[in-house]
Amino acid sequence: MKKIILALFVIFLVGCTGANNNLDLEPKDLANPSIGPEDAQIVVVEYSDFQCPYCSAAAGFHKQLIPVFQNQVPGWEPSVPGLKEMAKEGRIRFEFKHYPLPSHTNAFLAAQASEAANAQGKFWEYHDLVYQNQDSLSRKNLIKFAEQVGMDVELFTQELDGEVYAASVRKDLGEGQRAGVTGTPAFFINGELISGAQPLSIFNAKITQLENQLAQEETSEE
Repeated sequence: MKKIILALFVIFLVGCTGANNNLDLEPKDLANPSIGPEDAQIVVVEYSDFQCPYCSAAAGFHKQLIPVFQNQVPGWEPSVPGLKEMAKEGRIRFEFKHYPLPSHTNAFLAAQASEAANAQGKFWEYHDLVYQNQDSLSRKNLIKFAEQVGMDVELFTQELDGEVYAASVRKDLGEGQRAGVTGTPAFFINGELISGAQPLSIFNAKITQLENQLAQEETSEE
């Protein structure tokens, strides 16, 4: 009888501990990670999948695909590093959204992990680390990456296991589907779709064109 009572007491304690750990784990929908002025007239939105090799190439990390693209298109450069620089210069705002494909079994969890990183102000560092290691996106490794970029690992793990950002990721996915995204990476420059790991030159040309148009409109208004 004493053993039964002790076992029930242990189960009760475990249950209480689990409940306490999850009391504050309500779903969260953070602002999408972005770089650049909030009032920028040119906005580039990327829909991306952390397990997609083409997304990794666009981010500048896929060692196998990048040389292939450079052979196919002389002068090919990954778009995302250049877009980040333009955003830091104030020319555009660059915004990241999630589009985890069903065929990529680790992409949805990685997307949630990146949002937990976003909550701690570490999104872009985590973003880069995940793309550098996209063949190793187990829960264990996602937690290890959090430690590597200097996060509160306990909080990160609680939010990841509690699926705090699952609804937020699904929201991005739904928005992308309604906007016409069918694959990744997909970029929108002021609403105009550029699909795939296109070279940075394509983005440069479009952004420069928009800048010239905006300058002409401002001149005509004067």
